[in-house]
Amino acid sequence: MKTFFSIRETSFCAVFVAFITAGAYISFPIGPIPIVLQNFFILLAALFLKPRLMLLTICVYLFAGLIGLPVFSGGKSGIVHFLGPTGGFLIAYIPASFFASLFRHYIKFNFYFSSIGASLIFITIVYAIGIAWMIPSFGINKAIAFGLIPFIIPDLLKAAAAVIIDKTLSNKFLNHD
Repeated sequence: MKTFFSIRETSFCAVFVAFITAGAYISFPIGPIPIVLQNFFILLAALFLKPRLMLLTICVYLFAGLIGLPVFSGGKSGIVHFLGPTGGFLIAYIPASFFASLFRHYIKFNFYFSSIGASLIFITIVYAIGIAWMIPSFGINKAIAFGLIPFIIPDLLKAAAAVIIDKTLSNKFLNHD
């Protein structure tokens, strides 16, 4: 009998949901919004997992938070975090991770081009949706000041680390690239 997801694929998704959750608890306070490793693990999952597995992973993670499991930054959960001023960042993880995964796995120029391009796609989509979501609450200047400026350099550094780690994981577990 053929299943939609193999045990191996389901295991990878479960491991990444656990890593993303753990990353939401690892924070570095720099102001009202701490720097967390949640988006690092989402990007790493997008680089490692193929698009359909990435969609499963991010949807399971967001659904867990939506129904009240404490998986978001600081152990928070619930629909209020999707509807608040920073909810756009959570929602943005769906298209950002899907398109990053799509680019990484189907644009085969070379590993680093695919991974760096995917990382930039991920970051661009997350910030575009996240900042746009914040604008009605704070205005464009404050949305950029609070939602982009303090985080862009750390996110680029996290993306560089994700590319390096993905290269190692892909070589070890997937035997490609």
